[in-house]
Amino acid sequence: MAREVDMSILDEDDRNAAVIEIQAGSDLSQKDVMETRQWLLRRDLLPDNVYLMVVSQDTGFLWNRTAPKDTNFPPDYEFPMQGVVSRYFPSLKSSDERLWDVVLETVIYQWMLDLSAELRDANDTPENIIAPSGFLEALKVGDILTKARV
Repeated sequence: MAREVDMSILDEDDRNAAVIEIQAGSDLSQKDVMETRQWLLRRDLLPDNVYLMVVSQDTGFLWNRTAPKDTNFPPDYEFPMQGVVSRYFPSLKSSDERLWDVVLETVIYQWMLDLSAELRDANDTPENIIAPSGFLEALKVGDILTKARV
C-alpha cells in the first residue's frame, strides 16, 4: 500500500532519489529528526538508496543515500534554514515569527525547484554545506513531487 511523504525527488528513471519531510515546529533537534527517520523506516516510507532531508523553518538535516537502515544513524549534514526562508519570504521580520505549514512547504518546494534549475549558487548557505553529498546533482535530473506516494 502506497503512503505519502511531504516531497519526493524522482530520478530520470522515475525512481525515488530523495524524500523530504517538512516539520513546521521550532527547535528541531537531531534527536527529533532521528525519530522522524525511525518513523519513516518503520512504515517503509524510506526506500533504499535515497537521500532523506528533514527541514524546519530554522534547521535542516540530510542523510546521504548510503546511510544504513540503522534507525539510530545520525544525519550526515546539519544546516541553517534562515537564509532559505528569508530568500522566499523576505517580509518575515524575526526568526521567532513562525510560518504556517503550507507556507513553509511552498518555500521548500520553491527552493527545490530553484536548486534543480541551478538558479541558486552552490556557495550560498545551506547549499555549500550539502553540496558534497551529491544531493544538488540528484535534483538536477529529477522531478519534484509534493505529497508523494512512495
